[in-house]
Amino acid sequence: MQFTCVVTDPADSTGATTKEEYPELRFYTITPHDRSITTGVEQTISCDIAGLENRAEVKWIDHNGDDVPTDDTSNYIVDDGTATFLNGAQTPILTIKTTILSTLSSATTYKCSVTSRYYPGSPVYEKSVVVTPIVVTAGNKEVLRGKDAVEISCKVTGLTAALQTVKWQKSDGTDVTTGETGYTSNEGSLVGDSQTTTLTVASAQNTADSTYNCLITPAARDDATEVSTSVTLNTFTVGPDTPKKATTAVAQTLTCEIGDVVTDVTVSWKDNSGAAITSGSGGYTIAQGTAVSGTKIQTSTLTIDVTTLTSVAAAAGVNPVTYQCAAESKEYPDSATSTFKDIVVDFLTFGSSEFS
Repeated sequence: MQFTCVVTDPADSTGATTKEEYPELRFYTITPHDRSITTGVEQTISCDIAGLENRAEVKWIDHNGDDVPTDDTSNYIVDDGTATFLNGAQTPILTIKTTILSTLSSATTYKCSVTSRYYPGSPVYEKSVVVTPIVVTAGNKEVLRGKDAVEISCKVTGLTAALQTVKWQKSDGTDVTTGETGYTSNEGSLVGDSQTTTLTVASAQNTADSTYNCLITPAARDDATEVSTSVTLNTFTVGPDTPKKATTAVAQTLTCEIGDVVTDVTVSWKDNSGAAITSGSGGYTIAQGTAVSGTKIQTSTLTIDVTTLTSVAAAAGVNPVTYQCAAESKEYPDSATSTFKDIVVDFLTFGSSEFS
């Protein structure tokens, strides 16, 4: 765009004018590219400049407001984009080394500062480029071995765009993202600045403690970096499997043995009707127990008083009575209560060879 200044002297009756041509007014654009980054490896940020008549002078300004020195290769690598200038386009790139990235804990703003060389008197224009460190949180779980399907997860926060790729692997590197029997993955969607990807593991796969790897790649232009996070799936057992022989003559104590627990679990009990038992009411007393160091076994007990036993036995007649217990992880509180395990009570009667 070019401007012409036309001047008319009001004292000149001829109406003569004087024209002065001024240089063209040129427009260019600066497009910054915000990045979600990981801090373990060096990262790059950039801005695109378009509409230039010639190579522009570019500098980067750090998050403290200071110019990034071009010779500070221990912390940064500055590429002003002049070497790849083409058809009015220039892309300055700033490589940020891990020495700087390791100090970033929240969204940080750098500035891409541009000055035209075609018209030296042109002002400086700046655009902010926001660098946001991502945080990956593993959704570890603890479940009943071989009985409960479970959903483990990775929650990624600090994103400026949806994840570019999502993969799930076993600890041996086997990909279970798609097509693997017993596994169903969901990459999730961006909500605000976070995205949660999940892997549902069928009960048949939960036969032992295991570790899965959640591999995610934040959206990037040309230098996406894959990040791997371990997700733990612990499994426990609930017993016993043999019926409890009992008499109504004295209070009886049932045991629920939780094996291979990481730490203490919360144990729930149900009565023979399937109703939840509250300790201290209805003739029942629950002792949670604690995980024994070294053995990883926790034993919870349910004590039933004589009155309740007599009533339950009378209603059952000659049939066994089934109580139930289940466990819920304290180590990984997002874990659900496990499937309930049947604890069978077989009441002995007078005259029985087993009665004592």
